[in-house]
Amino acid sequence: MRELVAYVICAIVILYGIRESIGTAFEERTLKYSLYKVLYYFSILLTFFLVIVNLNLVMTIIIRFKLQYLTFIYNTKYTNSIILIIFFCISQNIIYVLLKLLSQPVLSSFKSSEKRAIPLCIISGFLGFIKGLVIILIAFVGVITYNRTIGDNNKIDLFNDFLAYDRIKTIIFTETSFKNHMYPVNDNTISTANNIIYYNGVTLEEGIQSNEEIDNKAKEIIKFCEDDRSKAKRIYTWIGTNIQYDSEKASKALNEEELNGSGSIAAWCNGKGICFDYACLYVSMARAVGLKVRLVTGEAFDGNSYGPHAWNQVYLTDEEKWINVDTTFYISGDYFDSNLFDEDHIEEEIAGEW
Repeated sequence: MRELVAYVICAIVILYGIRESIGTAFEERTLKYSLYKVLYYFSILLTFFLVIVNLNLVMTIIIRFKLQYLTFIYNTKYTNSIILIIFFCISQNIIYVLLKLLSQPVLSSFKSSEKRAIPLCIISGFLGFIKGLVIILIAFVGVITYNRTIGDNNKIDLFNDFLAYDRIKTIIFTETSFKNHMYPVNDNTISTANNIIYYNGVTLEEGIQSNEEIDNKAKEIIKFCEDDRSKAKRIYTWIGTNIQYDSEKASKALNEEELNGSGSIAAWCNGKGICFDYACLYVSMARAVGLKVRLVTGEAFDGNSYGPHAWNQVYLTDEEKWINVDTTFYISGDYFDSNLFDEDHIEEEIAGEW
């Protein structure tokens, strides 16, 4: 029954698209508006996939822009989401305008067909069919996004049997990374105090090794900071905006494949890494400016389930307390001494303290 309802809904959308397209074409005696409708909906779909595939880069650009020009806006997942929506709308309109410009030769080729009823009906009907399909794909995206966010406990499974729905879901689940930044730091490790062997044989002490460039950068970015909190926050912000998440490396780590370089220096040199690399770099930079720091391992929620993760704790001497810091989740919201930190992080072990 569910499958039948899904097919009926899709058929109605396609038939409505065909009917509207043909009606508009005959009313205006041109195929321009029918084609523009297809391009409009296609621009929405195309923009979504471009943003998803390059989500880490997009969020990094947004956060850097906000830090430079919108310093009065606090870094939370809500403000980031609003800015992302604005970015999406601007990008979609740009793509739509470009598609309209590129479609001019196609419109010119339609001129002769617009004068005859049968070709006008066939072409406009085909455009309506394409429009209906694109709208259905957009609906799939909406349902998948709903199921993965606010509808997690009340999912819509109407389109689960559709191959296109399954393919889109795979793309979204694979590419989206607001909080899908996990690294299996517990599996296949040998732990002896501050000497933890990771997948590719990197110990914790090797992972947090620094170099002159890292130390100098840390001292540079906290130059005008007057207390430990502002120093710790500046390092958190710098790492969060300058290091990109390495999804390919994360996949290799989860599959227990050999990794080429891990830790602070690897993250610094490559400009990307996974949570262990983020955490190691934070340790290196914090130590360079005289902050007491820890590397913590445990579980964190990635939007779907809990998984192995690594983050930091830094000691604020003037406040006499340790605070949680997660640079890997920077693009997801405020993970610097957040009151909500424990809602999606479960601490299991302090792997090292310096």
